[in-house]
Amino acid sequence: MATILETCRVPAPSGAAAELAVPLTFLDIPWVHFPHPIRRLLFYDYPCSKPHFLEIVAPKLKESLSFTLGHYLPVAGDLIFPLNSEKKAEIRYVAGDSAVSLTIAESGGDFDDLIGNHARDADQFYEFVPHIDPVKDESEYQRVPVMALKVTLFPGVVYALGSPIFIVLAMGVRLLVLFKHGLRSTNSGEMRNF
Repeated sequence: MATILETCRVPAPSGAAAELAVPLTFLDIPWVHFPHPIRRLLFYDYPCSKPHFLEIVAPKLKESLSFTLGHYLPVAGDLIFPLNSEKKAEIRYVAGDSAVSLTIAESGGDFDDLIGNHARDADQFYEFVPHIDPVKDESEYQRVPVMALKVTLFPGVVYALGSPIFIVLAMGVRLLVLFKHGLRSTNSGEMRNF
């Protein structure tokens, strides 16, 4: 069972665009009503102690996530469903309002059993992927965040990065490219444009 250590919202860095709206195309529309987000779970081999993770790694992850969001603003935004059928659905980012929900947790579970080459109940993986906030009803539209992140530490072994994301935003490998850029910044210790 994972223990939640921290929950926060990570915005794009100051200096990013004030607002960005990306209308969905007719190719995106079939995926808008897909009822559940895609759940991704990636494991990173990084043996470290809990204090090192909380004092060094977690702040770097937040910083690199914020930096990366500056290049991928729609990921920090919300999926907007207009209640008026004349308007189109869009992904909207608004500085000061849009951010990615980040949960940091620790697991005392048996990591080797979790990744072992044997049959297991798939439900045990769900605790490493956060829930996306529920749909919010506004006066003219409904909105839902497009992404959330959860980082779970298995002390001394590894950490897991879990993310639910709506398919309309994460077709193909785009989400993995986002993670790759963010983690490259975290591991190198420097924030640079890519």
